Amino acid sequence: MPLRSLGVNKAEVVGHDIGLMVAYAYAAQFPAETEKLVVMDAFLRSVAEWEDVYNNPGVWHFRFNGPTPEAAYARPGHMRAGWAYFVSFQQAASDFAQLSQSRLPMPVLAIGGEKANGALLGQQMKIVASDATMVVLKEHWTLGARRKSKTDD
Repeated sequence: MPLRSLGVNKAEVVGHDIGLMVAYAYAAQFPAETEKLVVMDAFLRSVAEWEDVYNNPGVWHFRFNGPTPEAAYARPGHMRAGWAYFVSFQQAASDFAQLSQSRLPMPVLAIGGEKANGALLGQQMKIVASDATMVVLKEHWTLGARRKSKTDD
């Protein structure tokens, strides 16, 4: 649903982690209502090298679903619902492949950690957007990573 249905004509859209996928999908579907887009700390399914991250055995949570992890929780069905988003990655990849056929017209800022997907996310945004800027935070896994202070030594 476009934001104009809520009385908002233009929005600056920001998405972090899994939320960046929602932010991108919104901007791609409603570019006239999206003034700027900021995406942080994840990647776009179906765009340049996404499967390298998705299939990386070190990134365990994308595949953490099914009977074995669910057996560790007392209320059956709760974890299934919580992890269903990751199960839906293949369908979302198909949807994003279609959305990425049109380049985003608004300015896009991609921010991510050097030790995570910062460079990949920036490269993906340069593919799907006409005006993309990439910021890769050195020595960071994510935006939530704490900077090392002088007292940490």
